[in-house]
Amino acid sequence: MGRLHDILILSDDDRVTLQQKIDKGVLPARALKRVEILLHSDAGYSVDQIAEMVSRHPGTVRNIRKRYIEEGVESAISERPRPGKPRVLNSKDQTLIASIACSEPPAGRDRWTLKMIAGRFVELSNHDSISRQHVGVILKKTN
Repeated sequence: MGRLHDILILSDDDRVTLQQKIDKGVLPARALKRVEILLHSDAGYSVDQIAEMVSRHPGTVRNIRKRYIEEGVESAISERPRPGKPRVLNSKDQTLIASIACSEPPAGRDRWTLKMIAGRFVELSNHDSISRQHVGVILKKTN
């Protein structure tokens, strides 16, 4: 007997749903590959054969098939949220940086530099440090 998820048979409703998604032609490329994986699985191809046909790693094929079995068709073809790095500064901090940049520069200076803004921000906030590049990105976004 094969490993779990080596044999996959789609329900009639799921097969029709997946075929309709392909026929419409509006899916993102990654979702389209997932649909193809499920349809090839239903056709009886092995994991390695499907991986070769859709140019994906066999582990990816197994993961998509597993998601279909455990969570259903929509979960199997949709993107999951990616955690990413948490934000360093909240909107209050960004506002503070913008207000520093818009205020009068220190005595003897014509304008604020990114390094000076970063230093003043550290003085006024509870942050230990901030790079001048990060200040520049924030100012560019806040206009």
